[in-house]
Amino acid sequence: MKQIVTYFTGTGNSLAVAKKLAEKLGAELIPMAQLVKSGTTIEADVLGIVVPVYMYRAPHIAMQLIDLLRSIPYVFAVATNGGGMGVVFEQIDKRLKKRGNRLALGVEIHMPDNYLPFGGAMALEKQNELFAVVDERIDFITENVNNRSFHIDSKTNWFARTILPGSFFWMGYTRVKTMDKSFKLTDSCSGCGICAKICPVDNITMNDKRPVWNGSCEQCFACIQWCPSESIEYGRLSKGKKRYHHPDISLKDMMIQAGK
Repeated sequence: MKQIVTYFTGTGNSLAVAKKLAEKLGAELIPMAQLVKSGTTIEADVLGIVVPVYMYRAPHIAMQLIDLLRSIPYVFAVATNGGGMGVVFEQIDKRLKKRGNRLALGVEIHMPDNYLPFGGAMALEKQNELFAVVDERIDFITENVNNRSFHIDSKTNWFARTILPGSFFWMGYTRVKTMDKSFKLTDSCSGCGICAKICPVDNITMNDKRPVWNGSCEQCFACIQWCPSESIEYGRLSKGKKRYHHPDISLKDMMIQAGK
């Protein structure tokens, strides 16, 4: 039986969850970006999709992944989020049905919020409180997958999903790819190129030792969160805000995701 857990991550939250899930299930762990770049049709008996929540929705790359699927008997999804899962599971299920599949299991896992425009990294004590319950959620998911159970978390109220901030977030979601124009460099940039090496969608190129964003962004913020000299800002919205990445995820892990 072939089982795959695939993930997309900017700060490592989703990767940390995906690693534990793959180990528990005895599944192959494959970066979502690599599957999408290959363009190869994906076949498996069980497929797990682990993604962060962006603007109450799944990253655009997750939709690209689903378009590569053949009929898969059991598909589950995990939404890591710092403020709510929004319509992620409804969105994934709708796309899956177009490919002759369905979402059998959808589980959210609350992780440290890391969208810099809305605030810097939370205190370590609060981070550790969130990390402390992750294993319980992993066990819950593992049990349900092994039993081929059907369950979809649904906690976000209708008003939040559809009216406010739902409609506001939808407008932002439609222009995610070009929102990279807000990334700016400070004079402290050393030209190390780490931002380009870890960008999972190859949206950053180096020009004369300076990163250039090319209008195909996922807003994962890997570039800004992992910059060793904190030389990247998101306009004025990130200034003075503490950066974050998951303590169990390394720069090497991020490069593997990007295929570097």
